[in-house]
Amino acid sequence: MYAIVNHRIAMESFVKQVQSHLTSLLTPLAKSLSATLITFDGTLISHPSASSNPQNTTITLTTTADTLDPAPVSPEDTYAWGVLASTVQATFGARVVLAPSLMTGNTDTKFYWELSEDIWRFTPIREGGRGNAHTVDEFVGAKEHVLGMGFYVRLIRGANTGE
Repeated sequence: MYAIVNHRIAMESFVKQVQSHLTSLLTPLAKSLSATLITFDGTLISHPSASSNPQNTTITLTTTADTLDPAPVSPEDTYAWGVLASTVQATFGARVVLAPSLMTGNTDTKFYWELSEDIWRFTPIREGGRGNAHTVDEFVGAKEHVLGMGFYVRLIRGANTGE
């Protein structure tokens, strides 16, 4: 029998901290069950005698090959942030305030960590402009699509020329 647990690691934490926490949680359990416990790095924490563990109950903690620390936090005091913020205001109105927030999905960003600290996940869509996001019949309205294209044109021009 086995269980697969997918953890969303807090942005201020690391894979090693989660592994340490899980090990500390499972050590007393393994001991109370007279079970063998093998940690993520292969350390044998609990190894009861054959007589106290006749079924050779073993808890083995492992990770998958794609285990990944949370994405680094991007700074909001850089040229890139300024270009993004000014492009948002030029596209959506001067009264719009752009504020950084957390995006828990960490899919493609890992490929850019070594390239830049300015990794911003942003979709130029007004509220309600994208219907059924990530479901059947997902769509973006034509008006919102054109607005988004205009945003990217402004963003590229602003990044290249300092506009």
